[in-house]
Amino acid sequence: MANVNVADRAELWWDPKQPDQLDLWDSTVTLGERFFEEIVRRPVPIDTRALRALTRSPLAIDLHVWLTYRMSYLKEPTTVPWELLSLQTGVHYREVRQFRCRALAALPKVEAVYPDARVRAATDDQGRPLGLELEPSPTHVRHRPKAP
Repeated sequence: MANVNVADRAELWWDPKQPDQLDLWDSTVTLGERFFEEIVRRPVPIDTRALRALTRSPLAIDLHVWLTYRMSYLKEPTTVPWELLSLQTGVHYREVRQFRCRALAALPKVEAVYPDARVRAATDDQGRPLGLELEPSPTHVRHRPKAP
């Protein structure tokens, strides 16, 4: 995808400083047409129970959704560098090492809801961090056969 707006419009009535506060109005997001077409064409099923379990950690949610997507097509082991992973999650830290530290702290939460994901922190021969090493794993939500 290129130059695709995720949302044409959004009204978010949520205070991150008070996540347990009840909403006075409903929040809405209107998806961009090209983005909507893309997710309909290539859907990645997400277990909403997992999202609810991770609700207090936006980074854990991002990592869970990313892993669910990535595992849906991963055919061989691969290492995703921390720099690239930070760009894919949309989380912006001044330094990649800050992102890496937070991502590694969030990973056990993700593994708790997606225990079949074979993922670990990869390092080089000197122990320097490389990224996340992924091995082909079952998808978190099994694909259902299409109805005849």
